[in-house]
Parts: sequence; C-alpha cells; structure tokens
Amino acid sequence: MKIPYSMGEEPPVPVLTLRVYSPGGDKNLVLTFRVDTGFAGGITLPYDIYLRLGLTLAEEPYPVIGRFVTGSTVKLYRAYTKVELEGKTVFYVYAYSSPYIAKKLVGREFLNKLILLLNGPQKTLEILDNSGLKKNISTTSTS
Repeated sequence: MKIPYSMGEEPPVPVLTLRVYSPGGDKNLVLTFRVDTGFAGGITLPYDIYLRLGLTLAEEPYPVIGRFVTGSTVKLYRAYTKVELEGKTVFYVYAYSSPYIAKKLVGREFLNKLILLLNGPQKTLEILDNSGLKKNISTTSTS
C-alpha cells in the first residue's frame, strides 16, 4: 500500500491514517498522523482529542516528562490504547497528550511494528507486506 506524503508543508511529510479507539472501544476517530522517527513513543494526540476519546479513563497514574526538540519539557499524560491501520491490523500503543500538544504524531513505538519504505523522491510512504506480523501485533503488550 502506497500513501502519498502530505503536501501541506514544505518539505512534504509522510503521514499515516489510523483509527484510534477509546478504552471501552465504544468510540473511535480516524485521524491522520505525521510520521516522526524522532519520537520514541506510540502516538501523540492534541488534548481535546485525548479527552474526547475518554483516554483519561485508561491513563497511567504517573505522568511522564516529554522533551521537545528545543529542550523544554512538558508533563505528558499517557494511556495504552487500541489503534487500527488499514481497517484490519490492530496495534496497542501508548497515546501521549498534554494541553500543550497540538500535533498528531506517530512515533517509533508504532513504526517499529511495521515494514515501511519512505520514498522521498516519489513522496510516498509504502507499507510493505506485513502479513507475517499480524499474528503478533494484536497480542503485543508492554513488559
């Protein structure tokens, strides 16, 4: 599957569209995330979306500290949640948020579960055959 880069900024940026679920699975939103290999976590969500999905109900009791590229720090809320790619592949990753976060990012915790090709000259992100991973993805947990 080839996904065109978002042309909304210069240079164009690779994106993934994911369905993010609430803790009870009764709500979900389809959102487009910027691919950010510099972000070690799963996904970041603007705080209003984090609240709308009710992720505060599954939040870990102790916030973590996030560090922006500028060096400044921010307290991040974190909840383990279900995320779906291509309407069929299910992942469980941490969703991070804060009132100071405005961007939707997908980071290495999620990206490292996939076989991806970033083709800059063609401005496409290609998801290569991940069929062998599907059995392991839905049961992945943190240890």
